[in-house]
Amino acid sequence: MGKEIKLTPDAADDIENIAEYTFDKWGEIKQYAYLVKIYEAIDHISDNEKIGKERNDIKKGYRAYDINEYLLFYRILENHIDILGVTGSERNFKALYSERNK
Repeated sequence: MGKEIKLTPDAADDIENIAEYTFDKWGEIKQYAYLVKIYEAIDHISDNEKIGKERNDIKKGYRAYDINEYLLFYRILENHIDILGVTGSERNFKALYSERNK
């Protein structure tokens, strides 16, 4: 059993948007496959919290874990791990996460 995971509202919105987009574009089977990958990645981070690449260039303490064409951003806190967002790998992360942290 790994460290407790908490989804931020932004992360929950990202996952919901990915699910809706994938369903609309490719259907239920692909949607399910993407969601499984995302939640497996979250479980993997819970068990191996430092597996993601450090992204101090975005903000000190941020990490990113690669899930195919998405990156899962998170930070490790004392008692849990915050999942900050799931973002397409082509996005401007610095701009996105500086806007989210205002």
